[in-house]
Amino acid sequence: MNSNFKRAKAIIFERPYKAVVKGIHLPIVDDETVVVKTTFSGVSLGTEMKLYRGEAIDKGSEIWYPLIPGYEQVGQVIYVGDRVKPQDAGYLPCIGDRVMANEVRYFPDYCHAWGGQVSLSIKNPTVAGSAGDALAKIPDEVSDEEAVAAYIPSVALKGVKRLRPADGETILVTGCGQMGIAAMQLIKIYADCRVIAMDCRHIRAERALPYADRVIDSSSTDPLEAVREITDGHGVDAIIECSGDPDVINTLNGYVKSGGWTDDELPVRIHLQGDYPRPIILTPYQKWFVTNATITMSCANGPGHKTEVLSLVASGRLKVDFSPVYDVDDAPRAYEEIDRNYYDMVKPIFRW
Repeated sequence: MNSNFKRAKAIIFERPYKAVVKGIHLPIVDDETVVVKTTFSGVSLGTEMKLYRGEAIDKGSEIWYPLIPGYEQVGQVIYVGDRVKPQDAGYLPCIGDRVMANEVRYFPDYCHAWGGQVSLSIKNPTVAGSAGDALAKIPDEVSDEEAVAAYIPSVALKGVKRLRPADGETILVTGCGQMGIAAMQLIKIYADCRVIAMDCRHIRAERALPYADRVIDSSSTDPLEAVREITDGHGVDAIIECSGDPDVINTLNGYVKSGGWTDDELPVRIHLQGDYPRPIILTPYQKWFVTNATITMSCANGPGHKTEVLSLVASGRLKVDFSPVYDVDDAPRAYEEIDRNYYDMVKPIFRW
């Protein structure tokens, strides 16, 4: 057991709309532990900002205040125990390596949610043992800031793999935040598809222009009519829903093709990629029933996904963006500003 790592700085949500930065006690460091010193962390505009606003009521007993938020974090390895196991894609950590660290799922004095906004990450099977928690080495061609912004694309990659886009298909992406922008790029990397992007915010719809074949600004255009026109009345083959708005989901049956009426006729696929704070209601059910839709969902990322996305960023095939950049000690003001200017934000990050 190593006793050199007992305390660290962390961002705490003491209650909704109340962020502070202060010292905390860390989990125990054992011989299976890697310790990562944080250089940058990101703010999840979906899950993390719902926690900041007190909107994550769907999490039930998993979440309570005060809590340590965040799951987008990179840094440098400063300690490696004698019995550390291989990490993402078989990577074996070495002191000095730059890594994506992400979640820490236990703190002695605080709820983890999901614990990434901390200056030292204690990573071992006890406190970070799920498939998506493993460390991923950052290629030399990728900056720390880019690596922070690459985490959400690794989550989108799991969803795109579940959606299974095929050559020649038309796929609708609803929501043009960071998740949606990543999904558009990944769909085109892995299949020769036509991508339609849609958002109800003009500023976000504009951001999708470099990545989609067609962009629908539903604040100024009837989206159903636009999709019918683009698809010559046939509807789309698949949808990946990235807005995080549960009210959007009940509209998706209007955009889809007819299919699935025979055993060899592929039905439409709809993948739910967001974090939804309220119940999802499909009504009237008859309008859904006759779509024959296959509806899937995915949580976090999977083994190797972080490494795969970092490789795509390193090769220039996947573009990531980040702004604004805040000093971590300015976190209380930063969260207020992010909340106030929410739709203007791309990917806020903290410099530690």
